[in-house]
Amino acid sequence: MSQDVVTAIYSKLATSGSGSFSEAVGGRIYELRAPANNATFPIAVFNVITPGITTVFGGKILKQFVFQVDLYGKASVGIASLAAAQSKLITLLNQSSIAVTNNGTGTFEVVSEARRSLEDQYIRLSTDFRLRCG
Repeated sequence: MSQDVVTAIYSKLATSGSGSFSEAVGGRIYELRAPANNATFPIAVFNVITPGITTVFGGKILKQFVFQVDLYGKASVGIASLAAAQSKLITLLNQSSIAVTNNGTGTFEVVSEARRSLEDQYIRLSTDFRLRCG
């Protein structure tokens, strides 16, 4: 896996502005895991699941990465704010493009969305994305 891909994903998720995904999670976006002492929710944690799978199609080299974004919130608050943040996440990423250093231009697409789970006192919404570069 390329650190350039992780950096590009983080940069896209952290895009700020009024009504943005980043604003919906208060800028709390982390790779792999959130800080242990984080008491403010919601938060977003992303993880690249598959390293770049390289294929050649029509003489062009393509790389494909699958990554997951988990949104966490307190169960006592309910799911509404997480659902709103997830909607902004999908709007931000699905079918959007991004330049990825050393990997060309990439396009995001949703693979699966809104898997819900209850983990102790927290709700988690998971969404998987594919990033195709080349």
